[in-house]
Amino acid sequence: MKTKEKLKVIFEEHVKLVEPVIEELLLDSVDPRHKEAILLQIASGGKRLRPVLAMITCQLMGGKIEDVIYPAAGLEIIHNYTLIVDDIIDHSEFRRNRPTVWKKYGTSIADLFGVYYVSAAFQSLTKTKNSVKLLEILTKTLKRITDGQILDVFYEKSGRKEELYVVENRFSKVTTDEYVDMIGGKTASLFSSCCVVGGVCADILEIDSKHLNDFGLNFGLAFQIKDDLLDVFGDEKTFGKEVGKDIKEKKVSNIVILLALEELKGSDKREIEDILNMEIIGKKEVERTTVLIEKSRARARAEKMGEEFIEKSKEALKNLPQNKWNELLSDLANYIIKREV
Repeated sequence: MKTKEKLKVIFEEHVKLVEPVIEELLLDSVDPRHKEAILLQIASGGKRLRPVLAMITCQLMGGKIEDVIYPAAGLEIIHNYTLIVDDIIDHSEFRRNRPTVWKKYGTSIADLFGVYYVSAAFQSLTKTKNSVKLLEILTKTLKRITDGQILDVFYEKSGRKEELYVVENRFSKVTTDEYVDMIGGKTASLFSSCCVVGGVCADILEIDSKHLNDFGLNFGLAFQIKDDLLDVFGDEKTFGKEVGKDIKEKKVSNIVILLALEELKGSDKREIEDILNMEIIGKKEVERTTVLIEKSRARARAEKMGEEFIEKSKEALKNLPQNKWNELLSDLANYIIKREV
């Protein structure tokens, strides 16, 4: 069986187990009038990569799926909570070709539904062992994600004139190290926590926790870099998201845009900066920005960065049990950096 097919089979098996638990947690004690609406976000799809990572790492370390199934579901719920918030912040009307929660139900209701999601995530920790340790991991992760999301907003080139705190704290220039710090919080921290949670549910030693964290963190950094590449150069039908969205949102926090601005000189650089300073960026400006980016080495440099983080993630696996789950994580890391979705 080919690697991609093997990964698909494993994912389908694990998703089938965690999906009903996600729904159970979200709908528990919820007013029946809201049940269909509450499920809109989670039903919009997604890879379920985060709960599957938690389940695989638990088995990697000798644990059982029943030990991790509820926290794994909680981690996916947290991820979807961040998507609800992200869509509000970015004014995104569609996700995976469906209306976003705020677009369909309004911002006030989306905010309140977010509370349901966070509550369900914390509830998941009451249904497994080592709940106190897991609680500490989850709370710290949420704070780290929030820090990263705040930086993401601060890294925008322009806009949000009515939000004085953002305007006053906006970065005039963003470095590559600052970018890595931002995605380390916004994206990679949850991946690393998924791996550590899987290990904690298998009663791992402290040293193993470090290696699981290193795997998950570098995996997550590579995942976000690939997402940035797909946002600029991806095929919209395959990717499942609007291509060029980061350009429209004036995000210097996209590594491709950041590296292009770092490399380009003269009129090419000024033209991108002028576009990113426009009040509204349309399809024509997105296409022009992409052409200008292609003049630089930004794409190749971003791809190389992603590959380097993947190699670091696989290096961490060498310090963990060598079994079929370890091999699966290595295959998954290779797939993530080459994916088109």
